[in-house]
Amino acid sequence: MTSLYKSAKHESKQFKSWMKQQTVASVAPATVFKQGYAARQMYQNLILKNPDATDAGMRAHRSLWKECFYTYISGMRAHLSASEMVTSRRPRQRLAAFIDLAITYYEELFSCLQRASSKSGVADRSQSMLRTLVYLGDLARYRSRETDDGRCTDAHEFYQRAVRAFPHDGNPHNQLAVLATYQKFSLNAVYHYCRALTVRFPFHTARANLERLFHKEVPGAVALAEDEIAIKRHWRECSQSGQSVGPAQKNKMRRLLMCRFVQFHGSLLTGSMSNVGALLSDLVRIKGSLSQLLSRCFSQNLLHHGIVLKMIVISTFSVLDMQSRKPKNDDLAKFAWEAFGLLLRLMCAYVVGDIASLDTLTPQVSKRRGLKKGKGEGKGQGQGKRKGDQAAPDLSSVLHNLTPMLRPIAIAARWVHVLHMNIGATDLNWAHCPVPIQRVILRSLTSVVNWAKDNVLTHNKHENMHGQTAENGMMLPEDAELVG
Repeated sequence: MTSLYKSAKHESKQFKSWMKQQTVASVAPATVFKQGYAARQMYQNLILKNPDATDAGMRAHRSLWKECFYTYISGMRAHLSASEMVTSRRPRQRLAAFIDLAITYYEELFSCLQRASSKSGVADRSQSMLRTLVYLGDLARYRSRETDDGRCTDAHEFYQRAVRAFPHDGNPHNQLAVLATYQKFSLNAVYHYCRALTVRFPFHTARANLERLFHKEVPGAVALAEDEIAIKRHWRECSQSGQSVGPAQKNKMRRLLMCRFVQFHGSLLTGSMSNVGALLSDLVRIKGSLSQLLSRCFSQNLLHHGIVLKMIVISTFSVLDMQSRKPKNDDLAKFAWEAFGLLLRLMCAYVVGDIASLDTLTPQVSKRRGLKKGKGEGKGQGQGKRKGDQAAPDLSSVLHNLTPMLRPIAIAARWVHVLHMNIGATDLNWAHCPVPIQRVILRSLTSVVNWAKDNVLTHNKHENMHGQTAENGMMLPEDAELVG
């Protein structure tokens, strides 16, 4: 232990001793912040002087956060939770003011780390920068929870910056999942917990968090049976009468699908193994409902590409989790594969339909790229344009619009390819997928993957927060981390 670290611990104890002598809710935030100055500066010097490879730097990071910031914030939050709302306004304002000071401090620390990492020959600071972004997200989350409507917009941005800059680390994904639970976005929460567990450096606490979420959400989804009947009846009546379905009913259908999707995977991953027969019976029933809802939502264009991407990731996680279990249950593993195949088949059919409708391309460009004519391409199209006609958009602009939609396809295709090429090398391989489901998956992917590879992956590039271009085309850095 270095002399500087010993000095920092001594100053931290002095600060803690001073805090014990105060009534936590009555001290001005600026006074608290001033009292912790000496310890903060010493810990900061340790962080800036020690590279991430050393234990001293990371130990200083943890101590700085816990001793100089989190202890006060947790004490104030405990005080507020025990106080009556009518008497807690002033303490809440003080907590918010202290958090603002802390956010300013960590933003300045992040700038210092950026400047240090930009110098040639300087040791790696990526872990310190990651920790700083996560702490900034935590601070913004605390502030939002105590002082406004709980949207946590700033916290979400800090965590997303951490994901974009450091896609190999699972911690920021876990924090994004926590935010999603605040906002009751269960699908988003499950997605980020799965990502936290599948990156190169998993955040293992996410496993318990995911199981806790499933135990909460699965019973609630069971109670949606009557709502599901009513929603389906309304859609059937609209179809029979020729009326259009309103936005409110479309939102209900989409929410119902997401609830059923979470229920299926929650039952699959956390269902009781003491009565496997009952669990399998439940999965058959839920999968039937899920299949109908997915077909309806895809056919009505209700699913944004982001929702589909999250479903692909969760389905991938379920397959891998079922294959790695000890002891392994072949029936549950088959359910996981069937759900993945169902989603992929419907998704590919939807994307193929959109690609076939690209009649905004000129015939010459379509022919060069091997695209089929769309339904709208009739006689006379592609001939000289009259004055005032709009020029057909170039291929690159069309591809740019298609890229988000094809991200789930690219991830699924890459993942299936990796498994297919590793037969016999690992237990987590394509050989465990039932043959009929293999055929469905490969047949679905074949219809779009070659087109995406030739026309999209080579035309689209994304940049991370440092301005670096991803080498794998349309995949973002975190997508590449997912597929390996």
